Amino acid sequence: MKIIRIKMSFQRSQWVYIAKDDWCNMQEEFIKKKINTCGLIPCTPRKIDKLKFNIPVGTYRYIPTSSGLRALLITKYNIKKEFDDVDVVLRFLQQLYVTYFNENGTPTTASCKQTIFKFQASTKNPLYCVRCDIQDAFGSIIQEKLYDIITTCCKDLKLNYGNYIVLRRYTTSKNRKRIETVQFLSHYLKKAINKKAIMNKKKPKLVEVGKLLAKINKLIFEQKVKIDCQVYSIKHGVPQGMRISPILSDIYYENMLKEIFFVYKNNGLLCRYVDDILYITENEHYATEFLKTIKNGVPEYNVKFNLLKIQSNLGLQHKTKINFLGWNIII
Repeated sequence: MKIIRIKMSFQRSQWVYIAKDDWCNMQEEFIKKKINTCGLIPCTPRKIDKLKFNIPVGTYRYIPTSSGLRALLITKYNIKKEFDDVDVVLRFLQQLYVTYFNENGTPTTASCKQTIFKFQASTKNPLYCVRCDIQDAFGSIIQEKLYDIITTCCKDLKLNYGNYIVLRRYTTSKNRKRIETVQFLSHYLKKAINKKAIMNKKKPKLVEVGKLLAKINKLIFEQKVKIDCQVYSIKHGVPQGMRISPILSDIYYENMLKEIFFVYKNNGLLCRYVDDILYITENEHYATEFLKTIKNGVPEYNVKFNLLKIQSNLGLQHKTKINFLGWNIII
């Protein structure tokens, strides 16, 4: 029996040893499940028009996880020297996120920890805590609902600013390296780049919001993957591996929290990082109701929570350690 060594996706320094036959079977079962649930639909690739924005056919790279495997979509886009299509869409979505969902930007582990410590320090009252994990967060996204959320934001943008927005190039630094990036200038859209970024003196570009939406539409609905000799359309979720997948996921789940979980946000701290959610409140009633909600899932968003990973101090008389983002919170 041949054994292969594969690095775990959630811990870069950790390796797992799997029998080659088992690893191949896991991949086959993953593909079968996707096909049987119509997540993958066989298709014939269209002829590419090089003058238009095209979605290339990708391939899957499989990575083992604690719950099985994760498929990353590996694709290669044609990159432009100035105003690259994917970079422009990425920046636009980031600015939509900052404008409509969280003015502090996309959550990081550091910002989550800081927010939690600040909330704990703000009260001496007993706190009730529930931690949960969205099951298959990227794969559960309803593509039509995600696109509707984005188009709704864009309707507000058009009403307040018109059909065109100005795009300019900027230079910023990351890890002591100079990086060229872009930013939309608008009185309505908030900025989503480093405040120290320097504006390039080159001529700006006018971008039509409708054309941006057309590219976003393609990036959501026209993703394809080649498996063996067959090309499939990806009909469920947002494939991991794309540059814009994290921001699409953030927009989708922040809208869910805003729409479905607003009562909890108004009565405690609701902290989310990718698929991990932590709720802390002084009110036992809201903590209990939150726990009921996540056990039932959120059908409107096709969201189920991993019941085996739920942690809570409800009903406990002693202090409890809740593990969130790799560190223990004492509640």
